[in-house]
Amino acid sequence: MYAAKQNLEDATSNFQERIPLLGSKENLRRQIAIQVVDIESLIPEDYYLRRIDAAVDFSFIRARVAYLYSIPGGHL
Repeated sequence: MYAAKQNLEDATSNFQERIPLLGSKENLRRQIAIQVVDIESLIPEDYYLRRIDAAVDFSFIRARVAYLYSIPGGHL
């Protein structure tokens, strides 16, 4: 019984050392750190899908598939 209790205490203390508490300053710093990525800059200017997007008007698709989506705030 004592050995099992000791193992549980060891595991708990090891867990607490590795995982910061929700209110800790380190966890708060991790939550505040935000990385901004410009997706447009990740796609090369000469990528073939950019040329297709410029040449073809895809606006009709949204109206054709509207019935497949729920209303905002609603359910299917």
